[in-house]
Amino acid sequence: MVGKILAFIIVVIVAGSGCTKQSQEEMVQEGVRLAREGNHNGALVLFKSVLEKDPNYFEARYHLGIAYLRTGKTDKAENEFRKVALQDGGKFPDLPLQLAEVFLRKEDPDAAIREIDQYLQKYPEKSAAFEILGRCYAVKRDYAKAEEQFLRAIRLDSNNVDAEIHLVRALVHMDRWPEARHRLHEIIRKNAENRVAWVLLGQLETAKGNHEEALKAYQKASALDPGDLYSQFMMGRILLGLKRINEGDQVADGILQRAPNSQEGLLLKGLTHLLRNNHKEAVTSFQTALRSRSNLMGHYFLGVSHYHLEQFELAVNQFQRSLDLAPRFVPARIMLTTVLLKQKRFEEAMTEGKKALASGGENGLVHSLIGSASLGLGRYEEAMAEFDRAIELNPDLADAHFKKGLFYLSQGDPEEAEFQLEEAVALAPEVMNSRIILAVHHIRRQNYDEALRILGEGLKGEEQDAVLLNYMSLAAFSKNLPTEAIAYLERAKKAKPDFCAPYFNLASYHIKKGDFVKARQQYEAVLTGKPQSIRALMGMALAYEVEGQDQKALEYFLKAKATGEPAGYLGLAKYYGQKGQIEDLLKVFNEGLAHHPGNQQLLMIKGQVFLDRKDFAAAEAVFDELENLAPGRGYPILLRAYQQQGEHKRAEQAAGKQISKDPKSPYGHVLLAYVKENKGDLKGAEETLRQGLENNPGHALLQMALAAVLEKQNKVEDARRIYGGILDNDPKFFAARYALGALYHRQGDKKAALDRYLEVLKITKNHTPTLNNLAFLYADNYGELEKALELSIQAYRHEPGNPYVLDTLGFVLSAKGRQEEALNLLKKADALLPGNPSIGYHLALAYSRRGKKGEALDRLREILKIGDFPEKENAEKLFQEMGR
Repeated sequence: MVGKILAFIIVVIVAGSGCTKQSQEEMVQEGVRLAREGNHNGALVLFKSVLEKDPNYFEARYHLGIAYLRTGKTDKAENEFRKVALQDGGKFPDLPLQLAEVFLRKEDPDAAIREIDQYLQKYPEKSAAFEILGRCYAVKRDYAKAEEQFLRAIRLDSNNVDAEIHLVRALVHMDRWPEARHRLHEIIRKNAENRVAWVLLGQLETAKGNHEEALKAYQKASALDPGDLYSQFMMGRILLGLKRINEGDQVADGILQRAPNSQEGLLLKGLTHLLRNNHKEAVTSFQTALRSRSNLMGHYFLGVSHYHLEQFELAVNQFQRSLDLAPRFVPARIMLTTVLLKQKRFEEAMTEGKKALASGGENGLVHSLIGSASLGLGRYEEAMAEFDRAIELNPDLADAHFKKGLFYLSQGDPEEAEFQLEEAVALAPEVMNSRIILAVHHIRRQNYDEALRILGEGLKGEEQDAVLLNYMSLAAFSKNLPTEAIAYLERAKKAKPDFCAPYFNLASYHIKKGDFVKARQQYEAVLTGKPQSIRALMGMALAYEVEGQDQKALEYFLKAKATGEPAGYLGLAKYYGQKGQIEDLLKVFNEGLAHHPGNQQLLMIKGQVFLDRKDFAAAEAVFDELENLAPGRGYPILLRAYQQQGEHKRAEQAAGKQISKDPKSPYGHVLLAYVKENKGDLKGAEETLRQGLENNPGHALLQMALAAVLEKQNKVEDARRIYGGILDNDPKFFAARYALGALYHRQGDKKAALDRYLEVLKITKNHTPTLNNLAFLYADNYGELEKALELSIQAYRHEPGNPYVLDTLGFVLSAKGRQEEALNLLKKADALLPGNPSIGYHLALAYSRRGKKGEALDRLREILKIGDFPEKENAEKLFQEMGR
């Protein structure tokens, strides 16, 4: 430090002596030398001194701009470079590079790209230009293009280490961690003194949870530069995260000895106090650290310290300060929600919880906290839905729920930190929250008696008992004790008569038993208190529809539509569609979209109606709108319709339009492959998908499409291998698990199909294709008609207009001897999908069981003309038996 001060004094003396001892050229050369040594402030003094004597000395001005850039004075740098550009005359060929750096600092990558493009026209082989271009695309978050530019920079200059470092960062953003790690090790192998590479390796290993490796990397970086407080701070954080608190404390002391007032040392010291439960000392350390400047971690952990001291308003203030600095910082949002719950500020807690979901995506803990707020507000149905979602997202939430202290730091890093919920707190709704979550956890593990015990212990003779009793009925139903389950539901209704869940659960039970009168009684009870309940209105309509009482069904569909809810418009539209009342259907869609512009389900069905009427222009307009809202939902339907009409060229043009927008687009390749597949060009479809995978290695959508095409070419093992690979990378990617189950189903391996379908429902319980296939499998192969009926009704509730769902429910009802209801549904399925031999066979079977021999024989004659289909052998056998 003394040496730097002395050097600066000498610079000032030299600059102040005018040009008597040095020429202007020598002063510029001296400034360049100082800048090269990192003394940019000293260089600034010299360049400004030269320009005071000669404002037209543009070499000094050019280097002054660079010095300003290096000292963070971006606007001044740009100003100097602009002056140089006016009279450059080609003397400073790298001026566009410097201006590009300025624009990057100002977060204007497009302006920077324009400068680089101009530069590359003259110097197309300049590595530094491609490096800056790569950084521009990285700022734009186009990491694939950034990668291309960095690789070009490295090819032009294998010693361009900055390009290598930036390439590593781009690979990390693209989740290509192994490549990133490999390149870092290569950089270090070439130069083990590269501190930046060691720091980046530490960050990468920390992010992947390899804490010991990260610790070694930061130790190496710190050894290369003992003044590197960041690396020492990270060492301490990792040690604290590994619960090596004494070692972490030693690192904090070392930093404070070297730099007594450093924020890094004070923050680290505060964390050691926090982990030792010395909360008052932690508050002092964090407050001292924050005196010099605001810091996200400092405010966050100061808030945590106040929380533990039950200084809730002070905690709220610090969490708000954290969120002012980083509005999307989810840990602070979670802690703020928790404190607000402690203070019984339920509305505010719910608002903050929803903001946490919006910022960080689905999170089991956040859903649990929102559920607690809903309970506090008496919104029991909402609370139950939140708790169910919490358990679905994080099945182990209950195990962590009873650990001591509300949150503990798992890794010492708020950006990476994983929080665990523990002991149930004093707040009554949160006590119920923990009890429900733990009980549902046991129900999912089929520990029904334990779940009943935990829930029963929470009963207090209050209205909140209704929630616990409702969950107790779930455990009893799961134990196949319907009498006890119904008793729990009746008690829940008495505890809180306006709590709707018990009524809906009783209605579902009666529907499964075929007692639609009792089911409707439950819906009517709900509607007495809540006449706008869309679920009850739709339940009434669907119950009447299954019974074949269409006029009564219409009455309730109209009431459902009158609520203004999207589900009401959809229900009525599907009813009109089944009846062929297309003009009425379109009126409903237009009214629904006027109230709910951009509703995807309404748009999808409206587009399908236009396709059925062969109004392709209108259909294309609808599906274009749908594609803008949800890429991948509209065009596949549109392309299939084009091809069914023989409009293959039009279909290819629509797919090509997507690829022309982005040649590497996975979606564009999937569409084009789809077109080729429907033309029968399976080889062409396969080639298109493999080309897409070259540009997007491991992309799940492309892999799924490729597996489907391979199966159609009888390359079943290859398809199975692809689905397995997708699931190895992401076990919760249920679409691949369903596709694998369906593949086994088609291959006749019913047990493997059953297992895959059940696995899907553990991940997402409302996947209609899985529910439908599983229902058919239970009915057709296992004879478990009760399970089949439960699943098929669940699928029907989701998609009452789906002909395959109608077919399955009709098939199951027929197997149970309920022929009139079965025929009603199977006729609708047959009308929606005319010529489908499987549906025709099921309809013939229901006719035969109902004693309508003529109708059955007519249907069998029609379908046996079609050709091969899975039930053909059974259809021929039935035809022979009935023809005797």
